[in-house]
Amino acid sequence: MDEYRFELQSLRSWLNEQFEAEETRLFLGSFACHAGVGPDDMGGGHLAWLFASLVQALGNRVVKGGMHGLPLALAAYLRSKGGQIRTGARVSKIVVKDGRAVAVRLTDGEEICARQVVAASTDPQQLVVDFLGEEHVGGDLIRRMQRYEWGDAYLAIYLALDGPPTYRSGADAGRSPYVHPTPPTLEYFSRIYSECRSGHLPAAPLIVMCNDSAIEPARAPSGKAVMKLIALNVPYEIKGDATGKISGRNWDDVKEAYADHLIDLATDAYVPGLRDQILKRVVHSPIDMELAIPSAVRGTVTHGASLPYQSGEQRPLPGLGHYRMPVPNVYLCGSGAHPGGGVSMAPGRNAAHVILAELKER
Repeated sequence: MDEYRFELQSLRSWLNEQFEAEETRLFLGSFACHAGVGPDDMGGGHLAWLFASLVQALGNRVVKGGMHGLPLALAAYLRSKGGQIRTGARVSKIVVKDGRAVAVRLTDGEEICARQVVAASTDPQQLVVDFLGEEHVGGDLIRRMQRYEWGDAYLAIYLALDGPPTYRSGADAGRSPYVHPTPPTLEYFSRIYSECRSGHLPAAPLIVMCNDSAIEPARAPSGKAVMKLIALNVPYEIKGDATGKISGRNWDDVKEAYADHLIDLATDAYVPGLRDQILKRVVHSPIDMELAIPSAVRGTVTHGASLPYQSGEQRPLPGLGHYRMPVPNVYLCGSGAHPGGGVSMAPGRNAAHVILAELKER
């Protein structure tokens, strides 16, 4: 019973129950909030504990040359084993014959035969609703999948700087891959989530600062620096503004003004002089992310919110939590499957074990 309670316990409840120091509560609270779980959401306490434990045990790995290096390395390994990769080829449907998946159809009409299985790392809604469809999975599952919850959207600001940033907290912060500025109270966390989930641009959203060139100087010219600011809690659809500065309700119209606001916040509170160091910047709104990456639905990056009823064997939905889809030969192997997002590659590993075990039984 205690374990069940812990898995469902809110972040606020768990922190107040386990820790006396406000500093400790805020430190651990930032881990859950980084994963899009607010102080009063179910499951926040367990997620904070899990996130902090994994970072402590395994570290926070950084890919040499940038995150794109990871898929490039995986692709090189696959090709070395005789695998083939097609890029720039969009799938429109999974072809089902006699109740089993036999091919994938591309948007240009080409069909690629699936000799054994179709393993999809797309978001689960795209797989179930678009690629399989009601004719193969039934209307009830389609309706359930359309109610799937995505979580809060992200906004990213990419900065080219005239020199390395200098943090108010000292040199150690500048040498860290990621810096998580923490609000002063849990109530502050709550206000951020309240603003975001009511459709308002938060006055001071949670921001992660990524010191890309500090950990790998080759990413920037000598004497220069590159940095990312990632706002973790912004609305996909803008209904209002908590900053008191922005009147627009369309991301294309407001993203630059909102980026100005966030850079001002970072400069005033955490990185003195940051504003004056900027040589160039690129802002990606939730809409930009969704247009660039089909699985970044509503500007999110984890293929679904990390909620108790979308976790474990219930991820993405009850009945779909073991990597198998209702159509034989189709498997989900991306972050929409357990254990979720975070570039752990565990969903793919787990799905591979299921696939290999079932192939041996044929």
